[in-house]
Amino acid sequence: MTPTRLLPLLAATLALAAPAPGARGQDRPLALKGATIETVGEAGRIETGVIVLRDGKIERVGPIDEVEIPEDARVEDASGMTIMPGVVEPAYPFQVPGESSSSGTRTIIIGGRVITLGGSSPTRSPIFTRVADSFDPFRADFDALLRSGLTHLDLVPPDYGQTAVVRITPDDPDGMLVERDGRLYVSVSNSTASLDVVRKGLEATKPDAPGGGRGRPDGPTGRGRSGGDGASGRPGGPPSPGSSSADSSRDLWKAVAEGKAPLLADAGNAAAILYLLDAIEDFEDVEVALIASGSDVYRTLDRLSGRGGVTLLLRPTIDTMPDNRDRINLPRIAHEAGLDLAFSQGGNRFGLLSAQDTPLFDVGYLIATGLPREVALEALTARPADLIGQGDALGRLEEGKAASLLVFDGDPFDPYSRLRTVIIAGRTVYETD
Repeated sequence: MTPTRLLPLLAATLALAAPAPGARGQDRPLALKGATIETVGEAGRIETGVIVLRDGKIERVGPIDEVEIPEDARVEDASGMTIMPGVVEPAYPFQVPGESSSSGTRTIIIGGRVITLGGSSPTRSPIFTRVADSFDPFRADFDALLRSGLTHLDLVPPDYGQTAVVRITPDDPDGMLVERDGRLYVSVSNSTASLDVVRKGLEATKPDAPGGGRGRPDGPTGRGRSGGDGASGRPGGPPSPGSSSADSSRDLWKAVAEGKAPLLADAGNAAAILYLLDAIEDFEDVEVALIASGSDVYRTLDRLSGRGGVTLLLRPTIDTMPDNRDRINLPRIAHEAGLDLAFSQGGNRFGLLSAQDTPLFDVGYLIATGLPREVALEALTARPADLIGQGDALGRLEEGKAASLLVFDGDPFDPYSRLRTVIIAGRTVYETD
């Protein structure tokens, strides 16, 4: 049986083998045999391997001559295919229902004309938002992203707040929200208002701060459903000192200051990167997952590489050097400078959807021009999973982790290879002939 002819049967078998959402009990395992397996774990690349899935998890994985396939397993020949972990997106913009990405308007005067622009004034204090309070799985529009190989998204708020992790399971909306209490996220520019969020948030964690390190950072206000987790009950107004929104922001800043969780920071320009590094300079334990353009990172590379604890979230693309049109492989340059990196494509939904015939072509081009293959694989899977606090379950094909994986009919980075099947928690959520 050829791999291409196997695919519809494989998808049907997976759907039958996996338990229904919320179901309990032990189903027959499924063994995919003969595929090349990119584990992105300690086992590395397995040229001819077996992976066994049961009840939404990986039960066994390894070389074909070392893995004992359970007697009750359905066995499918996956020869010629490549299996890799699902792509994890660490910073996917979330639109709060009923609001623009930056609430409010601002007025400017050009040549004597008064023009009103959408978006808030750069001097406005960012609003603290818990994504989970506004997330409605029945209104989520993520299905199309499956064709790009994305299986999990870390949803980030418009300006400032707490992220939430979802998996793209359109047939199981109740199971989409994986983690309500995600990472702390802030969008920074070279405006005082946005930088003060970082400065005051960290300062409030110091032992000598008002309240003995338990003071509430100035600036954030609560937003969410009245009575919901993290909601103040007064959307748009400041939370009371005892509100869950104030507690959320305080606890999140404390975790960042102590190095227990990274700060997701979206820097609008090169100056913002430098100001952000200045703001965290006195807090040696702070780790930052920095979202920035390739050209802005290139401008500030010396400063970034001189501070530990920075992970770059970069688009997987060839950039141009600042002030000229010379093309550069910024992920390779950053890696060679000793910086950790993960790929983030969430801010370019159009690009994701327009390249679905070859979803990993851009990453393949980066590899062809010098980025190590294993670094690229980690940047798509394991590294972002670790950053968003899901490394124990996602990002690697290892025993006990979630059975969330992609099946290609060849090398995932070959432009002639196609994504054939997407599996999340052991269930087929996308497949094509």
